[in-house]
Amino acid sequence: MALDRIAIDRRTFTLGLASSLAGGSLARAQTFPSQTIRIINPNAPGGVNDVLARLYANEFQTIFGKPCIVENRPGAGGDIGFEAVSRADPDGHTLLMGSISLTVKPAITANLKLDPRKDLKSIARVASQPMVIVLRPDFPADTLDGFIKLARENPGKYSYGTPGHGTPQHFGTEMLCSEAGIRMKHVPYRGAAPAMMDLSSSHIDFYYGTETSAGGLIKEGKMKAVAGTGLKRLSMFPEIKNLVELGYPKSVIEIWYGVFGPPALPAAITDQIVSALRKIDASPDYKAKLTELAILNSLSTPDELSRQLEVEIAQWQSVAAAAGIKPE
Repeated sequence: MALDRIAIDRRTFTLGLASSLAGGSLARAQTFPSQTIRIINPNAPGGVNDVLARLYANEFQTIFGKPCIVENRPGAGGDIGFEAVSRADPDGHTLLMGSISLTVKPAITANLKLDPRKDLKSIARVASQPMVIVLRPDFPADTLDGFIKLARENPGKYSYGTPGHGTPQHFGTEMLCSEAGIRMKHVPYRGAAPAMMDLSSSHIDFYYGTETSAGGLIKEGKMKAVAGTGLKRLSMFPEIKNLVELGYPKSVIEIWYGVFGPPALPAAITDQIVSALRKIDASPDYKAKLTELAILNSLSTPDELSRQLEVEIAQWQSVAAAAGIKPE
C-alpha cells in the first residue's frame, strides 16, 4: 500500500507541475507584450538583416502597441547575437533576425557552440533573396553556358570571388561547380564590396552577387549578369534565366531571413508573433518596400522553418565534404 501511495503522489506531483508550467505559459501569452520588444541583429548595421529588422520593429510597434527596438550585436560569426537570444527569457520580448548563415555555420565550424535546431525557436522565415551570377565585363562569353563550356575546357583556369570562406556565395558556387562538372580557384575577400571591385576590374572572373549590391554595376556594364540562383526570375532582371531553366536545378540557392526566439518560447506567444508577421506580410506598403530592395516575401510557418534548418544543415555539410571545405 505504501508503494502504491508513493506512485500516486508522484503522478499527482507530475500532473501538478505540468499544469503549473502550462498555466505559466498561458499567463505569459495573455500579458505579451508587456515591455519593449528587442530584435537582435547578429550582424553590423546596414545589411539586409538590419533593414528587415528595422522594418519589423516599426510594424511590431504599431501592431503590439509597445516600443520595439533593434540591437546590433555583431561578432564571433553571429554567435554573440545568437547566444543573447538563446539565453534570453522566453517571454517573446527578445527575438533574433537570423538568416541562411545559421544553416551554413555548422558545415564550417569544427566545435559548434550553438545549434539553431535546439538553441533557438523557429518562428517564421520572412523573406528571401536570390542571387545573380555575374562575370567580369571583358569575359569571352556572355552566357552561363558559354562560361561553363570554357571552364570545362580549362580546368582551374578561372577564379571566383566570395565575401569570405564559408559564405552562401562560397557554397552556392561550389554546388554549381559540382553539378556543371567544372573547377575554379576560390578567392575569398573580406566582404562583398572588394570582391565586386575586383570583378569589375577583371581581377577575378566569376561572382555571386545580390541585386541590391550588384544591380547598379550590371546596369553600368561593369559586370555581366548571366543567371539568377533562385526558383523565380530576378525582379530587377526578369529577362535573365534562373538555374532551373538553364538545367542546374541542384544548384538553386537563395539567401533567406527569418525570425527566431529563445528555445523555450511558448507556442501561444509564437502564435501571436506569427499572426503579426502575417499582417505585415499582407501589407501593400511592406510588399512595396521589399520590391524596392529586390527581396521576396516568403513567409513560412514555424514548422516549415524548422524543417528548412534540418534540410539545409545536412545539405551544406554534404557540399562542404564534396568540395573539401574543412571545418575550422
